Amino acid sequence: MPLREAVEVGIADLAAGRYQTFETTDALREGLSAIVEDAIGPAASAKSRT
Repeated sequence: MPLREAVEVGIADLAAGRYQTFETTDALREGLSAIVEDAIGPAASAKSRT
């Protein structure tokens, strides 16, 4: 996907409200760990926390 098209997709997602906010860095870390676990598996997520 060309960069310009990717930017347009991102802007459309923001305008449609498809994003998350995090109150703390710990909440962000937990959210990112959940994404990693969904994509790669729990072992990869555990390694990233060490």
